Amino acid sequence: MQAISERTGGAWHPSPGAIYPTLQRLEAKGLVHSEEDGDRRVFSLTDLGRTVADRLRAAGVAPWEAGPADEERNSLRLEIELLIDAIRQSFRGATPEQRRRVRMLLAETRRGIFRILSEAPATAGPERPAGDDPAAGPAEEADAADQ
Repeated sequence: MQAISERTGGAWHPSPGAIYPTLQRLEAKGLVHSEEDGDRRVFSLTDLGRTVADRLRAAGVAPWEAGPADEERNSLRLEIELLIDAIRQSFRGATPEQRRRVRMLLAETRRGIFRILSEAPATAGPERPAGDDPAAGPAEEADAADQ
């Protein structure tokens, strides 16, 4: 899970609750197999899984590579995480008056975000080939490769 986070430059922060169900789906599709190794479960690609991975690689699909849009998302995600940390601090050490002001600021910030979003219609980015969604997990990429 740490390797995924590192390869994606922090774009994906997978948790066991996200990874293991995905691995189970990949195993059900015959793309990976698992075996117990002491107190760990180790997953490996099957022959079919290697074939699908090779096809994705040949199509130029590398889910861990971030493009400019992904870098902007990562930047936004970081700002959200920093904001959440600041909000948590308001629960721990702020006076009631400070918490009231934080709540008011958050309400105004939320309204400001909606004002920004209403300024112009959202435009979709360049069309991506099936299976080339960096936000999709491995199971979704395998689904796209199967089509």
